[in-house]
Amino acid sequence: MRLEFPAPQPSPLSPSGHRPRGHTISVSAPSRRERKMERDTYHNRGAASNSEKTSGLSPSFVFLQLYHSPFFGNEANKPLLLPKSQLIDRAVKVLDQMPPYDTHKIGVVFVGAGQVNNEVSILSNEYGSNRYALFLTGLGKLIHLKDCDPDQIFLGGLDQYGDDGEFTYCWHDDIMQAIFHIATLMPNRESDKGCCDKKRHIGNDFVIVVYNDSGEEYKLGTIKGQFNFVEVVIKPLDYQSNLVTLQCRKDLEGLVDTSVAKIVSDRNLPLLVRQMALHANMASLVHQNRSNPSDAYASKWLARLRHIKRIRTRAQEEVQSRPTPGISLTQGHGPVQNKAPYQQGGAASNPDSGQRKRLVSTVDDFTDFV
Repeated sequence: MRLEFPAPQPSPLSPSGHRPRGHTISVSAPSRRERKMERDTYHNRGAASNSEKTSGLSPSFVFLQLYHSPFFGNEANKPLLLPKSQLIDRAVKVLDQMPPYDTHKIGVVFVGAGQVNNEVSILSNEYGSNRYALFLTGLGKLIHLKDCDPDQIFLGGLDQYGDDGEFTYCWHDDIMQAIFHIATLMPNRESDKGCCDKKRHIGNDFVIVVYNDSGEEYKLGTIKGQFNFVEVVIKPLDYQSNLVTLQCRKDLEGLVDTSVAKIVSDRNLPLLVRQMALHANMASLVHQNRSNPSDAYASKWLARLRHIKRIRTRAQEEVQSRPTPGISLTQGHGPVQNKAPYQQGGAASNPDSGQRKRLVSTVDDFTDFV
């Protein structure tokens, strides 16, 4: 029996007579890719549900790897089973409220003709120009507040049930999330002529993005607020270009560069403004924490680490205050092989013990150098 194979189809030609790039680069042939797509049932599935988006790394596995590592070289570094007490329970609940990513909330307002000096008129705008609407779509992803899970998406205090509008824009990457408090997406109410509901959010944002389409110069402080440190001002120009400048308070001038103005196209405007706003917001957070030098701002990861260290200290103090023996995880399981108790004078007999102690100290106290 003779097998017959279908003749290969000729590669399509471009108008210049050359094959398209898909037929010249080192990848599978387009015909094979199409057959593979048909065979692959994964592409016919819908989006994965939240129950399917589980991590493949077990916390128990990570714990065992750390527990049996040389970093736990002495009894002081052994993990402790947290005691059941109200103090520890409250501390753990506070830890649960600290997300493992940085969060930023940024205000956005539109300034129309004749509104450059009128705060209420600026906040009362329900829409802006076409270029302003295009700018918003590039800032991030449009989300429906009612459908958001506050444990997964940072909302920055926005109400999910219509008080602050139905939609807003958010943006995120692997290490941070940003939410935008956009005045034109928030509702106006007859009972709130001064737009206090909108100002409750925008007036407490460290950074405000001002899309100034009034044709006049916008001044810092037009939107009054105790925590408005920086304003990113956008001035639309001709030929689909924009002038972007920074205005900030005097006490923040050393952290934010306001001397350089940038001209950027409408297409790249959202990316530039978002990056400038995020950097300005981080500078504002650093400035806000200057009042407490011992707890300087770095990131939410570092805040979680500091809180975990405080929980450990409290657990150790509570265990020591009890009349019963300690609650080390190794208690009642016999001696641990190949892990001798740490001795004060062991550094002279074992040259590795000094290095181990330095490693443990570095891992535990590196936050002092941030």
